[in-house]
Amino acid sequence: MPIDPDSGTFARIWQFVDHFAQGDDINRSDLDAALDDFVPAINAALLVVASAAASAAAAAASATAASTIGGTAGAAAGAAAAEAAAAVHIAAMAAAVSAVEDILETVEGIAEDLNPEGFLSLSQTTAYTGDLNSLAATGLQKLGSGVTNGPTGAGVGDFILTVYHDANTATQLALNNGATALLSIRARSSGTWGAWVDAVLTAGDQTVAGSKTFSAATTFSADLSLKGAASASVDDGTLSSGTYTPSPVGGNFRHIINGGAFTLAPPAASGAYTLVIEMVNGASAGALTTSAFLRVTGDPLTTTNGHKFQMVIVKSPAGSTLNVTALQ
Repeated sequence: MPIDPDSGTFARIWQFVDHFAQGDDINRSDLDAALDDFVPAINAALLVVASAAASAAAAAASATAASTIGGTAGAAAGAAAAEAAAAVHIAAMAAAVSAVEDILETVEGIAEDLNPEGFLSLSQTTAYTGDLNSLAATGLQKLGSGVTNGPTGAGVGDFILTVYHDANTATQLALNNGATALLSIRARSSGTWGAWVDAVLTAGDQTVAGSKTFSAATTFSADLSLKGAASASVDDGTLSSGTYTPSPVGGNFRHIINGGAFTLAPPAASGAYTLVIEMVNGASAGALTTSAFLRVTGDPLTTTNGHKFQMVIVKSPAGSTLNVTALQ
């Protein structure tokens, strides 16, 4: 334990310190464990102090008795030495208790820094009913009725976390306490609060506003309704030989230049989808040969410089088809 009753020395605590490394997060229960760890140490220190005090009292009583019955000078000197030793022991124990009290105050201060008043009071009884723009300290508030400048749908029982930097800069998170745990966020810059925006949920119905860019392949596991969707056309370069096997990766609209004779084959990527390929004949355009399509329909292809063609490939579990439309 931190107090050694035999030597009267103070050592560090172990339950709190030894279980954590620098940079680890701690919570209230960890701090409670640290404070509880001092209890046996303080009790042991008090027992030692009490024992030392009793020894000192006994030594003093012995010295008085020796003087009364006319004891020798040697006996009196022995009693005085006992008294002096007991006093030193008492002083050492008192210093140890003082050190424990100082450490307790330090730990309590750390706990207060980590948990400012009201910050973690999730069950606080006094709900906040004011203007969220007026919150000027880091904290967590449980909302009551009448709150202003909150996100759409915020109501009684929801929580607002404010991370306050200074008078010009802050961030607020709103957590909906309903069946759908909606999370909203806004930031203040140069003293002005921005609009609340909602985090995108992984479940439930939600309307997502604004332009969104998906930089990688995206899979939709439910029905998808698109209004005004647009796709960029991917440049697959100039083809003059070999086999061109288009892919939907990166985009389903693609364009090429016919710079020589080459073969067009069905896409190999799995799934069912449509590809639209626009081809422009270059000065050295060659014959385009198709391979492995179930059916090829539409207009004939030419090699005339500047002629354009729109080729639509439909890939399904049954196979791939090609339809050609001349654009001149």
